[in-house]
Amino acid sequence: MNKRWSSLQKDIEKLFVPELKMQIRCHSYPIGRYSNAIPCFYVTLSRLSVWEYPKLYATAAESFHGWASQMEFSQTIRNYINCPLNEVFKMNIPIGKYQFGTPGIETAENDLIQILIAADRRLGKEKLLAWFAENPNKYAQIVLNLRFENVETSGKRGSV
Repeated sequence: MNKRWSSLQKDIEKLFVPELKMQIRCHSYPIGRYSNAIPCFYVTLSRLSVWEYPKLYATAAESFHGWASQMEFSQTIRNYINCPLNEVFKMNIPIGKYQFGTPGIETAENDLIQILIAADRRLGKEKLLAWFAENPNKYAQIVLNLRFENVETSGKRGSV
């Protein structure tokens, strides 16, 4: 059964560290005179947008029609909520999963997962920093810096 976006949003935001003032938003922008629309998902920290789809992943050469059908983010968020805590660090969208999808969607989904992990109040500092050292991500670094007050988050492969 599909849930409304507001219900999904409430469920995921319960997992965030409250001090981050982090929110996930979803808007749909109508295009043309037909019933097409482009979904726009974004993450804000204290009203500052730090991640946005498709803005950060679209290329000028792509048609907006490919973006209009991409609604996997809602399912990715639901999967994260339902994922056992000991499995969240293993969540990953394999590149090439969407054979006919828009290029970059798997990267966008994986970036979103990294943000969710970094903001999850159920995960402690030691585990998060150890995870980040193995999985550096510029969006997760923003969240971790705010969460742990600008702690050093550089990993083995260099800082993000």
